[in-house]
Amino acid sequence: MTNPSRRLLDAAAKVLPHALHHGGRGGAGDRSPQTLTIDRPPAEVLSAFQDPAVLSRLLGEVGAVTSPAPGEFTWTLGEGADGVPTRLSVTPGGVDFLRGGPAEAVERVEQDTEGGAPEAGAVPADALVSLRTRTAPRDMGTEATLRLDVPTGAPAFTVLYRLRALLQTGEIPTISPQPAARAEDH
Repeated sequence: MTNPSRRLLDAAAKVLPHALHHGGRGGAGDRSPQTLTIDRPPAEVLSAFQDPAVLSRLLGEVGAVTSPAPGEFTWTLGEGADGVPTRLSVTPGGVDFLRGGPAEAVERVEQDTEGGAPEAGAVPADALVSLRTRTAPRDMGTEATLRLDVPTGAPAFTVLYRLRALLQTGEIPTISPQPAARAEDH
């Protein structure tokens, strides 16, 4: 497991201790993707997933995402952790956040020209986060499949659940205390 993956698991364990203790839905060592249907068109889902402010809201207390330059994103996973630089790769129906900076991107393009085009819909091996979308049956919106480079599916499900809530209702459900207007709260 890579350091970013370990940091994501450590940070997620603070908010999802039960799910991570039992290894998530697929058990320990399972890197299976999580899929959720979102009642929005695929283009809207993919667009939202490329916005660093939206990504930070989806991560919540686990981390934050910034974009120092167009196409570059830094994922900070865990309190006080160093950021993980990634570069955005957009394909029809998919978004990948690939590890490394612009120098690694040049090297990868050179490898792709010699090795041929990657398979459509395939998740690159150096992807920290990958989202694939397709139109859901019966006009139900979008089937969004998220893969995180962590050995459990619980964080991926939480991110997708929050994305669906944000796109469908405009807010993310929380159990954090909310300010109230009652006199005894002042």
